[in-house]
Amino acid sequence: MVPNKFPVLEIEGELDRQGEGMFDRMNGIGAHEVIIETPEHKASLANLSEKQVEDVLWAFKNRVLDLRQDRRLRYTVLFKNHGEAAGASLEHTHSQLIALP
Repeated sequence: MVPNKFPVLEIEGELDRQGEGMFDRMNGIGAHEVIIETPEHKASLANLSEKQVEDVLWAFKNRVLDLRQDRRLRYTVLFKNHGEAAGASLEHTHSQLIALP
């Protein structure tokens, strides 16, 4: 796992939650991480061995469990955008994790 080079949220800071009508307004606090799936630059998740895919899934689980300890964060989403057309800025196979208040 590495921090995202272009994070949509920052882990540091306070939520500063304020009610605004029926909505809450708060600072952009959360986590945005990149999970590198393999050290092999040209590999893809679809071509990894069962053990390697299992390791990736354990990495997902471990990151989610770690971020659950931060009481500010309540929702976590894992996603994969593959290739430039999907918005990926890295060629190396990876997934992303975003944790939100």
